Amino acid sequence: MVAPKDLQFDPPTGFVFWLFISNLIQLLLMPLIMVGQNVQGRHSESRADYDLEVNLRAEKEIEVILQHLEYQNTILIAMVEKLGVSSD
Repeated sequence: MVAPKDLQFDPPTGFVFWLFISNLIQLLLMPLIMVGQNVQGRHSESRADYDLEVNLRAEKEIEVILQHLEYQNTILIAMVEKLGVSSD
């Protein structure tokens, strides 16, 4: 504004005009961004539900394995006692 006419590269109202255009673009794209975030949120919730289901199944399998190991341990202890082998 203060520079001579031939050195001015942008009219004073040009900045306001481009700011207005960029705000319009943002307003038009905002619903699209929000919809995309909702889709991502639903996808992450379904993935979390699936992870929970997998973890519950794994926990049940681990419990079965631990029970089997405890059963084997009691059998081994009974065998060692029957044979009379001491653990000293």
